[in-house]
Amino acid sequence: MPTYDVKVIVEYNYEVEAENEAEAEEQGWHYEDYGYTAEVYSIDVDEQPEEEEEEDEDEPTDSN
Repeated sequence: MPTYDVKVIVEYNYEVEAENEAEAEEQGWHYEDYGYTAEVYSIDVDEQPEEEEEEDEDEPTDSN
């Protein structure tokens, strides 16, 4: 079964009460508390290359 790398970019938009911009930015790091405001911005999917199956070392090989 193929394996994929999935990159999801999410935007959070919410209001906070703060004394100044620095305090507001600090509160912004607590975005997990505002999960209900999240919106998916984009989703990128890339298929990983398949790894070649290694030959079984116990199998005899033709070495004439």
